[in-house]
Amino acid sequence: MAKSLFLMVLTGVLGLFGLGSLFVPTDSASLSEDDDVAATAEVSEEPVKIDDNSKEGFLEAEKETEKSEEKAVENNEKPAANATQSAAQTTAKSVQKSSVKPVTQTAKPATNTAKPAAQPASKPAPKPAAPANSITIAGNTIEIVNVSSVVDSGNHVNRIQKLLYGHNYASIFGGISRLGVGSTFVVRVNGRETTYRVGSKVYYDKDNSTANGALRRNGGKKNYMNSIARAYDYDAGVSYDLAIMTCAGQPLGGGDATQRLVLYAKAI
Repeated sequence: MAKSLFLMVLTGVLGLFGLGSLFVPTDSASLSEDDDVAATAEVSEEPVKIDDNSKEGFLEAEKETEKSEEKAVENNEKPAANATQSAAQTTAKSVQKSSVKPVTQTAKPATNTAKPAAQPASKPAPKPAAPANSITIAGNTIEIVNVSSVVDSGNHVNRIQKLLYGHNYASIFGGISRLGVGSTFVVRVNGRETTYRVGSKVYYDKDNSTANGALRRNGGKKNYMNSIARAYDYDAGVSYDLAIMTCAGQPLGGGDATQRLVLYAKAI
């Protein structure tokens, strides 16, 4: 029994180092059932003592193994950490680049606020100066020519005493038939203007049976030419400052007509 106990202890010790198979018999029949029971009882009473040196060597081997494993883990973790750190740096750079926006020029180009120089307002063409001796009536300004006897006035107005006469052309006295009592006109004598107002409007008949074509009225025998030249309305018995005369009635050709229109006016 003691022999069996000794072999069991030796086998346990050697088993720690993987050498138990060298001394343990391979024949399982050599160990009796009683020996196993006794060995179990004795082992529980006296624990097997293990050589301290052997234990320390075993622990150091384990520590070396653990260190090797830790180094391997560290070596495996470092590349991964380096890769993670590199990826993080790359991501940070990308984010930094994307977050930094190029500075845009917000300054607007200076606008020219100066207003263009005002163009001078176009002035209407100046009207030609009226002749020093002229009349402006019914929209026309006509030069006045002084005469000593009743002669053709042509394209202007003749003046004899207080009478102004001219043809009834559109550019001369053609529009005075539209005037009536109260109408006004302007006469210039040596550049001095005087305004006149119509006080009477009378038609006379021309008597071509006489040499000078006497002016009659209502079939009478009186020739009104002398009173007209003095701006005197004979039938009304009123003297005026000026008389204006032109042809009226039916045209007779050569600038002549069957009647004469006379406007008597006073200066105002």
